[in-house]
Amino acid sequence: MNILTKIRTLSSKLGTRHYNGKVGIIGVPFDKGQEKEGVARGPEVIRAAKLIDELKILGKSIQ
Repeated sequence: MNILTKIRTLSSKLGTRHYNGKVGIIGVPFDKGQEKEGVARGPEVIRAAKLIDELKILGKSIQ
């Protein structure tokens, strides 16, 4: 088994072992230090796309 395969295996095990199904979304526009326009619109776009509703449908606990 090469090192990349070992890293992927370990990474996938750690990710599933520690994930509790909860998702936290902070809806605060912030663009300090970011050169790209539109970054501050992130929370607005998440709400407009109804991403939170979709995550709830998938059984995720949203905070």
